[in-house]
Amino acid sequence: MLQLPAKLIALLCVFLTATAAAEDLCVLQEPLGQSWHNELITIPLSPAQLQSLQDQHVLVGPDNRIIPHQIVTRPPGPTVAFQISLQPDQSLTLRLVPSGTALPAAATNSAAPKISELPDRIILENSVAGATLLKSATGKQSPLSSFLTPSGQWTQPATLTTVRKIIDCKCRITARGPVFVEAHFEARFEGDGQWTGTCRVLAGEPVVLIEESQQLDPGGELVVPLTGDKFQPTHLLHRFGKGDLGRLATWPLADGEAFLLEPWLRWWMNERQGNWFALYSTTAERMLMVAALTPSRWRQPTDPAVSPPPLQMPPQASAVCRQQQLTLYFPLGAGSRSWMVACPPQHSSTALLDSNNLSITPDCQQLVIRHGDFPFDQVRQWVLDWPGDHDNYPRLFLSRGSLQQLRSSLPQDPAEVRRWTSQQPIDKYNIEAPLRAWFASQDSQLEAALIARCEEWLNAVIIDALLKQHGKPAPGVAPHSQSVLLLPALNLADAVLSAPSLTPARRKRILAQLAFFGCAVSRDDYWSVARGYSANPNMTTTVSLYRTLAASLIPSHPAARQWAETGLQELQRQLREWSDPDGGWLEAPHYAMVSLDHMVGAFLMARNNGFSDSLHDPQLKKVFEWLAQISTPPDSRTGGFRRYPAIGHTYHGEGTGMFGIMAGLWRERDPEFAGRMQWMYEQHGKQPIGLFGPFGTFSGYRSLLLSHSVQPIPMELNSRWFRNTGVVLRSHAGTERESCLTLIAGPNHEHYDNDSGSITLWGLGRVLADDFGYVGAHPAKFHSLPEWSGIQPSNGPPSVMTIQQFASGRHLDYVSGIREGWRREIAFLKNPQPAGNVGFLLHDQLPPPVSGTWRLWLTGERLELPGSGRAVLIGQDDVDLEIYFWPTTTRLTSEPGEAQGMVRRNGKEERQTTRQLALQAELQAGGHVSAFLWPRKKQTAPPEVLWFANGRGVQVSDTDGISYLSLPAPALQQSPDQQARFTGAAAAVHKQYGRLHTTLAGAATVSAWGHTTTSTAADVTEDSVSLPRK
Repeated sequence: MLQLPAKLIALLCVFLTATAAAEDLCVLQEPLGQSWHNELITIPLSPAQLQSLQDQHVLVGPDNRIIPHQIVTRPPGPTVAFQISLQPDQSLTLRLVPSGTALPAAATNSAAPKISELPDRIILENSVAGATLLKSATGKQSPLSSFLTPSGQWTQPATLTTVRKIIDCKCRITARGPVFVEAHFEARFEGDGQWTGTCRVLAGEPVVLIEESQQLDPGGELVVPLTGDKFQPTHLLHRFGKGDLGRLATWPLADGEAFLLEPWLRWWMNERQGNWFALYSTTAERMLMVAALTPSRWRQPTDPAVSPPPLQMPPQASAVCRQQQLTLYFPLGAGSRSWMVACPPQHSSTALLDSNNLSITPDCQQLVIRHGDFPFDQVRQWVLDWPGDHDNYPRLFLSRGSLQQLRSSLPQDPAEVRRWTSQQPIDKYNIEAPLRAWFASQDSQLEAALIARCEEWLNAVIIDALLKQHGKPAPGVAPHSQSVLLLPALNLADAVLSAPSLTPARRKRILAQLAFFGCAVSRDDYWSVARGYSANPNMTTTVSLYRTLAASLIPSHPAARQWAETGLQELQRQLREWSDPDGGWLEAPHYAMVSLDHMVGAFLMARNNGFSDSLHDPQLKKVFEWLAQISTPPDSRTGGFRRYPAIGHTYHGEGTGMFGIMAGLWRERDPEFAGRMQWMYEQHGKQPIGLFGPFGTFSGYRSLLLSHSVQPIPMELNSRWFRNTGVVLRSHAGTERESCLTLIAGPNHEHYDNDSGSITLWGLGRVLADDFGYVGAHPAKFHSLPEWSGIQPSNGPPSVMTIQQFASGRHLDYVSGIREGWRREIAFLKNPQPAGNVGFLLHDQLPPPVSGTWRLWLTGERLELPGSGRAVLIGQDDVDLEIYFWPTTTRLTSEPGEAQGMVRRNGKEERQTTRQLALQAELQAGGHVSAFLWPRKKQTAPPEVLWFANGRGVQVSDTDGISYLSLPAPALQQSPDQQARFTGAAAAVHKQYGRLHTTLAGAATVSAWGHTTTSTAADVTEDSVSLPRK
């Protein structure tokens, strides 16, 4: 029998006794295939576990090495805190073992934290970072006093500029290590003001973490010096917060505003703005870094129904440089904030400045991610692995069953399979063709290529961009630009999860990444309208799509219903509040479609996965009818198809294919509406959903959604007032000689230029006065309206035109509107004959003492000025435009203009130059100008135009007959030939081919050619009689 040595037997007995007494504390599983370093973990303790630790048990890992820990006793219950590092896919079982067990000692930590209490202060520090708290701050002293700098010296003490004085200050130690040390301060001010805060320094981390809560009068500041006698930085390291977002840059310190620190980056303001910056000199080993952490702690959500909202201190701090001394100014007031002061190594971060890729996240920002954005202690508590329906894919636009049906209808095409497996890479702009080839063929090689591409893209958009923040300075920045790859990646993941060859391990990783994505984008730290953490309206739509899409991809996830409800509630609110009763959208057409692409897609995904169904909301129908109704006549520059008017931030030549998708989605619910949508889809030339923007919601499935049998039904396009977006005056729609005037007006004016009150014009089927389209924030000078001093405010958005009256009849439309003191009236003289001439009377008046320059931007070959008060546009096609002015002595000038912008024109989608001609006239203070616009076919002669009523009436004679047009006339007005008299509302008279057509736009009396028409009603009155032959 084998005899064991006595010492070995004794050691074995100790080991067995320790093993028997050991208790599992937790299992930490790395879920995302990433490395995590020195992460602070807190684990709730059961009463038995707490007792074990109090009985001198130690915490050990899988290698039986002791892990330093400390017990934290605070609500909601006791926890144990420790630090851990994990490798990709690593699983760590942590146990509580009696302390008498022979175990390897914990590694010594040269950066162990320590806390010192002196009579007047408490000092928290490790070897590289530290903070000082004053125990009895008085006067202008701040209890949060100073920080350790890279030189080993302390910053100058912080000070306060407060409205009220400190009357009491206390400071106490709340944690003594070995994992972290912590101290708490509380200052009371006159008038019941209070400021409390906590400072923490951790083992092995070059950071000081600060949490504050305040209830103070607004107006004061916490002034924090960031330099000292022996710490004189020369440069500021940061990532671009505007423009080339995320680009790493350095700025030599100079007097002035150095940086605007804020927890949630408003990326449209300044380059030197963001959630962190670092000060350094090229010779120093370390930097001094300041970071704003956890945006949701800086602002509380506000209820829009509560007015005025509660005062909260601004979520920002300004860094100002004076004589190479940098000072940080935090506003004081009501609220809370979380921030960090750190001393990270310098070289590993600044060395990236010499690299070819400045979008990589520098090492110092890992501290922001670890302690603010994505601490592993938070990520591990997200559900990234769960039991559920993980095989039932696809599910966004196709179901598992409908995919089988689709396969039977798709043709086999070996050439397409070869194309996507060996000839052409699968790219984010075209996943539809390879998906359809795979759906049809079920080719294993193509399946493998799609899985590999899906994993590559998910790693890029979820791990690199979101978790690691490569390419973006912070998680919630510019979510619309993230969608360019993100949406194709997620749609591809939906298909790939149905792949038979996808291994359980790879499926698990994809599902974990999708769950991480859903948890991350659903946080208020990512996007929160209620906290003011949002940008343009369509971007909030993008985030709501992300939340709904995440839920629809993994509907069995425990948080999926919450994600879906959050996303859908916001989208439903947007549909109600961002569109008016007429369907007019809050933003210009391009950005309206950015929102609608996401909204319709989210509603469809949600319905397909058992969440609420808003796909057939009647308001959604109204919005698409609005987009159809404002569409231009067919444009020869876009292949003879209709398009959006190029108003606001809408690209020139842009149309949409979303009409066709809506046709398919509504074919059973409302076949007539579906038919009209299909007709407009064809009228727009079967275009993509939008131009030059994030229209990826239906990536991979657009052709499928357009594969329906809906037959087109021509829409009735009329003159319409869309009460919050503007007016469309239209005649002879559907004919070659369709005329149309679009007037921008109303409060729905997001993503527009300074253009409210401007017009675009089509006459007899040809464009004559157009907009330049989306080329940036174009000033009023580049729009068809009067420009006066003050039309561009020094701050805030420009004013908008309010429509005061609109009337539409068969032969006359009238509209009037006010913008500040400027009044614009437009009367549209419509011809009873389908191919007859039409005319537009514009009347503009500025109040005294305002004067300005009247402009009409014309689209044509050239502009001729034959004399005072008259201009002729030589059109590009077969129509010219005659323009007559009152006063007839009006001096006219012409000025060419051009703008570079992205367009769809002449079969190309690219940056092109748009050139137009400005017709200009000076508009005197208190004066007015009238312009009568008469489109005419080139082969016809100009009409005879005579003015009356001081420019408020016009008599026109042409080959069709004679017409009279009068703007509202409070007193009797008579035509030059004395055959027509007008009082009251705007009115028009046509004398053509033996008939007299009279239209009154409201209460008025018109006598013409022996016939009188009177109305006391506010509505349009129309009368048509035969005239006796002479």
